[in-house]
Amino acid sequence: MAAETRRVIWRHPRGIYETVEVSGTGVFGVPYSYRETVYTANRDTRGVAHKEIQPAPPNGGRPAGGPRTKKNH
Repeated sequence: MAAETRRVIWRHPRGIYETVEVSGTGVFGVPYSYRETVYTANRDTRGVAHKEIQPAPPNGGRPAGGPRTKKNH
């Protein structure tokens, strides 16, 4: 596959995201082009776009131990 070229079509005034056009040549020599909107490294100053993801609790939040059994009350 040949190299892709990427060029910025539009950039948000505050630099949150930009629309990029990607073009190149496919596997069988067919040219292609598409546009995508991506967040930039200089994301939203409010912190919405780059909220840190907390790691998941171990074992899916369930207590460790043997198999779960139905409790008889």
